Amino acid sequence: MSYLESMIDSLEFNLSLLREQLVGMEYYPELTGTVISKYVRCSRRNCACCAAGYYHGPNLYYRYYENGELKDKYLGKKTKDEYIHKTEANKKYHEVEKEVREIEQELRRLRKQRKGDAG
Repeated sequence: MSYLESMIDSLEFNLSLLREQLVGMEYYPELTGTVISKYVRCSRRNCACCAAGYYHGPNLYYRYYENGELKDKYLGKKTKDEYIHKTEANKKYHEVEKEVREIEQELRRLRKQRKGDAG
């Protein structure tokens, strides 16, 4: 077996493992944004903190795009853990998905090279 053949076999094996991993992973397609932390100015006119130049926070927000517009949704104590869990799961899913695409691209390149060497 040539080096090229062993590389193709190895990549095919890794690709099958990653595809199996993707099937078992959590993914939430409805959440396309990320959780951010920021300091905010409150709406009270006589807030001593804001008057002194200090903002409140850090507060957690879910940042996402809706109809091409960037939006922030405040995450309270009850929902923050859920959003953090789901966005982290999506991030891991996309990382594995990207790795699958890269391996598929490399396999196409190697197979084309093998075909050129044989012909």
